[in-house]
Amino acid sequence: MSKIHIGERTLSMLEYKRFEKLSSWLENNLQLLKGKVKGRFKVRTAPHLKFIFHNIDLSHVNIVVLKVASQTQKTSTGLGAILKWIDTDYHDMFLMLARATDIKKFLEFKVKPMLDGCKVVKKKLSLYRQMEAERKHSHFYVTAQNLFAVISINDTKSITTKYGVFDEVADFPRGVISEALERMKEYGSNYKAILLSTQHPKKGGDDEINAFFNTTEAKFQYFLHCSHCDGQFYPSPEHLIIDSLKQYKKEIGIDENENIPRIKILSDYMPWASRKAYLKCPICESKITNKERVDSILADKCKWVQVEATEAEENGEIIYKEVETPKKYYESVGLDLNTMLAPRVDIKRFAQIEISCQYALPSE
Repeated sequence: MSKIHIGERTLSMLEYKRFEKLSSWLENNLQLLKGKVKGRFKVRTAPHLKFIFHNIDLSHVNIVVLKVASQTQKTSTGLGAILKWIDTDYHDMFLMLARATDIKKFLEFKVKPMLDGCKVVKKKLSLYRQMEAERKHSHFYVTAQNLFAVISINDTKSITTKYGVFDEVADFPRGVISEALERMKEYGSNYKAILLSTQHPKKGGDDEINAFFNTTEAKFQYFLHCSHCDGQFYPSPEHLIIDSLKQYKKEIGIDENENIPRIKILSDYMPWASRKAYLKCPICESKITNKERVDSILADKCKWVQVEATEAEENGEIIYKEVETPKKYYESVGLDLNTMLAPRVDIKRFAQIEISCQYALPSE
């Protein structure tokens, strides 16, 4: 009887992996080497990720659209999913960027630190490269695939993969993602696409991230918890309370009709007002300080609420409201988390942005 010898390295590439939740896999295999939070990856430091990871894990969900704020581990979510797929499900996959010029920087500052912090995947990629180099000298080899590629929107032709991550989708031209998704559908109901983008300042804005978000079967928004009334609400600029320039003039003892140069507004009024800024709960009208906001987020008291999108009759603006009967089964999901729920961003920073936009100095 003839025998075929399969080496240890090949077996490690073909090893069956029992299903493991993305959150558990990352906590067991990923070390964060850069950024403010270093050390072993822990979901408890970013509770909002639990529900995002849950939806990525769901086998019946093919498309996950993340319209989230910066400083909420958006890109780490996409890369984390790719690392797990490389380890547990042997298929081609890609991460697509809007601009080819960003690839080199993305590889250096995003991919390399994540890969360096994930020994199991780094070892697997190393073994794959060795197999590719040695296979011509062997009687048996695996036809290995390119496990992971970072590409731009110019590289979509003839790409058929089971997994795909699209980063900064708001910058994508129309049609590129739809074309890539059509190719991924060759895997039937088994493909998985993650669309990522920082939240557009205009809710329901005319870009790809909002277009895909608004057409998902199920949509969720992350609601802030108010410790004063135990209520939940989706925070927006209208809930941000900033003392006015008139109040500042009264504080420093000058007439309310006296003009203050814009440069003085930005250098003096802005830091004064931003330090006093707070969020106002629309339910009980209580003052929510930055500490109370951060404590609620890190204590996992905020929650994901399923909403539906409607168009306002007067101006066509997209409005979201909580659904009466949440969907339990869906194949595409949108997840919306805005900057006011990013624990690492202080309320005073929100105020600084608002004031600087209102009193911006003209550009040269």
